[in-house]
Amino acid sequence: MRSRVYNELASAIRTLRIPPGASLSETDLSAQLEVSRMPLREAIALDSDL
Repeated sequence: MRSRVYNELASAIRTLRIPPGASLSETDLSAQLEVSRMPLREAIALDSDL
């Protein structure tokens, strides 16, 4: 689950569906990705490890 969410977020950033400087809401993103907030948090943590 975490890797799917990470891949979807990375794709949204690369294709500018999430523009630079955009304010991100865990609640909104989790609703858009149809996941709970925990996999979203894990995916964001993966990105911060890079």
